[in-house]
Amino acid sequence: MLLINLSKQADKFFFILDPKQFKQVVKEIFALAKNPKHTDIKKMISQSKYTYYRKDIGEYRLIFRIENSSILYITVAGKRNDSDVYKTFHRK
Repeated sequence: MLLINLSKQADKFFFILDPKQFKQVVKEIFALAKNPKHTDIKKMISQSKYTYYRKDIGEYRLIFRIENSSILYITVAGKRNDSDVYKTFHRK
């Protein structure tokens, strides 16, 4: 199982979720930490030295990377149809 690390933005985002949505998102993050090769994740095109992926969870989207094959780093979290997720991601 990978260690889970959240960016400040992702951490703040989780605090605004209601309990039902929080439980849904956290459950998927732990499943991702156990098996980061889910079939429903998409590799993103990035000019960064890291490889980023995205995962949709209900109405939310996570952007993450895997560091050193041991850390799941959640970079950005937000509403799926909200372009702010990508704006935030590109600022990092």
